[in-house]
Amino acid sequence: MRQVVINSPAITMEKLVQDIKELREYVEEIITDQNEINEDTRMQLELINEALAELQAQKKISEKPRKPIGFRIK
Repeated sequence: MRQVVINSPAITMEKLVQDIKELREYVEEIITDQNEINEDTRMQLELINEALAELQAQKKISEKPRKPIGFRIK
């Protein structure tokens, strides 16, 4: 009888409700962090794409024919 009074369903229910609230807050925090990581990753990919585009533009400029190295045989 004492255990039933000590561990009443109302107290157990309140604890479950509190645990669910904590779990919900934790999941929301994880989702927020994941969204921030996705945003950071997207920005990094954009910067990488810009850098690659610049390198390709420089390569086209530098593709002019070069003078051969060495001596001319007459």
